[in-house]
Amino acid sequence: MNTTTLQRSRSSTEALLSDRFYHRTPERSSQVPPKLPTTMEADCRLVIPFSEGSFVFESTPDDWIVPMLQKVCELGSLPPNWNSYGGQRIHPENAMAAVTLLLNLLSPDDPLPSVVPTSRGGILLEWHEGGIDLEIDIRSPSWFHVVLEDGEYEEECDHADLEVVQQKLNLLRSRLK
Repeated sequence: MNTTTLQRSRSSTEALLSDRFYHRTPERSSQVPPKLPTTMEADCRLVIPFSEGSFVFESTPDDWIVPMLQKVCELGSLPPNWNSYGGQRIHPENAMAAVTLLLNLLSPDDPLPSVVPTSRGGILLEWHEGGIDLEIDIRSPSWFHVVLEDGEYEEECDHADLEVVQQKLNLLRSRLK
């Protein structure tokens, strides 16, 4: 991975562009501030826009997962009241939790979930495969609401951790074989 280091020396009397915007003058100090280099990544592998920001992946994820990541990031463009019932914008931290979950728990052989926004600013990942319904409602980075139903059996887990999510995905996988 190539990186480029950009450095710019500045005399103590030189005003910064931000000084003009914030109308402040540099304070004089007897201590010389350390010169900190600014490092920028010259070779970004994958950047997916989300709202006013973006998700930057240091290395390109496998091709099979990229469409899922793009679907999650597309939810960032939803405006407030996107559902005409007061739906909140998707919280970036919930999108990050969804991306993390998808990257860490899914494999290329898994069926891909539907990605659905929730009115509370969360993201719902849902699978409806082989008579099994699995829904993972990402309400916050630390709050997953998981429901698994197969017609005869139903289990609901509030505040599930990643281990519970992994167990339910494993159950889905085993039933689809």
